[in-house]
Amino acid sequence: SLLFSCYGLVLKSFLLFGYFGKELINTSEVAAQIGICYLYDIYGKDVIKEEIPFNIIEFQHSWLMEGSLPPNSFGDAASIYIAKKDGMVIHYMHGE
Repeated sequence: SLLFSCYGLVLKSFLLFGYFGKELINTSEVAAQIGICYLYDIYGKDVIKEEIPFNIIEFQHSWLMEGSLPPNSFGDAASIYIAKKDGMVIHYMHGE
């Protein structure tokens, strides 16, 4: 499953780059790659592709990635919080 490839991406970074004890997800670009991977698996590629571009907001210990909707659309886009420390999902949601 794609979700296992997301975890594999995080684990590979730990092993190859020696990030133990550091913040693994230290740039918005890496947060976006991880976030897209998770959201594709959770909601499906077709749904998430409609919400590009994503806004990425940095917090002290996490990243928030929020999708956007076309003008004059109703509903909410996907959002996901990703831990900086290890790339794990803290919270995700998608409105109706």
